[in-house]
Order: sequence, then C-alpha cells, then structure tokens
Amino acid sequence: LDKQIQAEREAARAAKEQAEREWWEDRKHWVENFPFEPTYHPAMTFKASKQGRNKAGYWKWNVRDPEEEKMMLAVDRHIFVKDFYENPLRYSKAFEMLHNIFDEYGYGENVERLGVTYSAVRGYYDILPKAAEDPEGRVPGFARNKRGYLTWQEHADGAYSDIVGNMTNNYRLLPGEEPIPEEMAEEIRERILNEIPEEEFTKQPGLGIFAYNSDYRKELEPGDPLLIK
Repeated sequence: LDKQIQAEREAARAAKEQAEREWWEDRKHWVENFPFEPTYHPAMTFKASKQGRNKAGYWKWNVRDPEEEKMMLAVDRHIFVKDFYENPLRYSKAFEMLHNIFDEYGYGENVERLGVTYSAVRGYYDILPKAAEDPEGRVPGFARNKRGYLTWQEHADGAYSDIVGNMTNNYRLLPGEEPIPEEMAEEIRERILNEIPEEEFTKQPGLGIFAYNSDYRKELEPGDPLLIK
C-alpha cells in the first residue's frame, strides 16, 4: 500500500510538472514580449502623513486634506503595481487577451486599471453560478437595499456593472491620461466577456486576482519612489 501511495504521489507530481512546462511553453511568446516594466512617478515620492502610523504599522491619512488624499491614492497605486509584478497571473492568457482589447482602444498601459478590471471580471464569474442556481436567494453578509438583504441575481447584476465602474474611476488615471468614456467602457466589457473564454479566468490558481497588497504600505519610508505602472 505504501508503494502504491508513493507511486501515485510521484505520478501526480510528474503530471503537475508537465502541466507547468506546457503552460510556460504556451506563454513563452507573451512572457518574452511582455509590454510592461516597472515605472515610477516622474515627480512624486512618498511623503509621510501628518497622522503617522497606526498600531498595526500602516500610515494613516486625512482624506479631507487634498494633499494627503492625493498621496493616499498614489500609495494605493504603488502597492497594486508592486503586487502585479510578483503575480504570475500577469502572464496568463486571460490577461494577455484583456490587455490586447484595451490596447486597441488606446488604453493598454495602465496596469492598475487592467488588473482591477481583470479581478472584477473574475469576481463576476465567481458569482454567476450561484445567481443561476438561486437567483432570489440571499447573499450572506450583504444588506444594500430597502429589504435589508441582497439577492444573488442583484449581486451578479452589481458585479456586471462594477466591471465598467472599475474602468471609469478617474482616480486610476495615469499622469496625463484621458478618462475612458462610459460607452467605450461598456463596449470593452462586452468584448472581454464575449471574446475571452470564461475558463481562462476561473481556472487560475489561488484567488486568481490582482490585489492591493497592504503589506507593502508598511515598507514605505519618506522619499521612496512610487510605482505608477
């Protein structure tokens, strides 16, 4: 029995390694021609908040102060972009196809917008099965309407709208970048949903998203450069 278990484990390990080799071979062209490299803000470096740090070590911001709010948003972009360059999803087929669609419209350079849109699409697909199975069922932990609860269908509809909302948030603009018109964002959303197979998003390992990694907030010290893309 021990020999059988060992053989099964070795076979599983070999299959995993083979799958990884095939994945990297399939992604080789995109990896070698990856269109992004870390780029820092040309005029802004990190400036500590007047509030200092909280007990957990994170910087505190006064969002009523325009300068502090501006720095807070710059830090959000920095931690997202830094996480992006450590996330293997950037080499996935889904991200490549998503980037290429944005690029056709002249919006293929903004790493934060691309990553947030990717994650919004993945979130939408994660909700769809439950919405199809139990559209009027209550979503645990949500209370966003007069009834005091949110249905799975409403949750799916909201996630569908959020894909566009994440594209058109102006605080994600690069220096000198023009906003995406809402009609164009809707067109891009439909192309993503229609042209990129759903499984290219849902088959990804782990959480399968790009994220704002708060651990990177703690690392920042006054004068540090801030990533923008």
